[in-house]
Amino acid sequence: MTPGDEPKIVISMFRRPKDRLVSSFLDNWHHEGMPQDTWKVLKNSLKKLLFGNYTRALKSGDRKTQAEIRVVMAKEYMLHDYMLGCYTKMLNGYDCVSGFLRRNDPFNNEVLNLALERIRKFYFVGIFEEYNKSISTLHILANNCRSKPQTVRCKFQEINYSYIT
Repeated sequence: MTPGDEPKIVISMFRRPKDRLVSSFLDNWHHEGMPQDTWKVLKNSLKKLLFGNYTRALKSGDRKTQAEIRVVMAKEYMLHDYMLGCYTKMLNGYDCVSGFLRRNDPFNNEVLNLALERIRKFYFVGIFEEYNKSISTLHILANNCRSKPQTVRCKFQEINYSYIT
C-alpha cells in the first residue's frame, strides 16, 4: 500500500511482529530499504559476534554457548533502529526496514493514527500463525455476506465467491 491508495476491499494476513523479525533474521538478515552504510555497520557488528564468539563456541562444541550467541545476534538485529515499527511503516507506505520512525525520533501520532485508520478500513486481518482459524473466520464472513448482503460489514458483493468457498 502506498500513500494515497484507498482500495475498496483489503484482506490481509499479518505475521506477529516478533515472529516476523525472527523470520527476517533467520532468512539472511533482511535489510531492504536500509542505507548501505547503515547495513554495513550492522552486518559487521553481527559478523563480529558470529565469527568471534560463535567460532570459539563451535571449536569447544558448547551447544548452549552457540545458541546464546545466536540469541545475542538476533537481539542486536531486531532492536536496531531500522527494524522498529515495521507494520506502522508499511501501513504508511514505507519499507519495513527504512529510516522512517527511528528509536530516538519524537513520537509521531500522525503516523500511528494513519496506520490505525488504514487498518480499520481492512475488511479482514488474519494472523499468519493462526492461519487455519483466520481462514475459517474469513469463510464465515464471506458466507454471511452471501446470505445477508445488507449487513454493514459486508463488502463482498463484487467478489467471485468460487475462490472463497
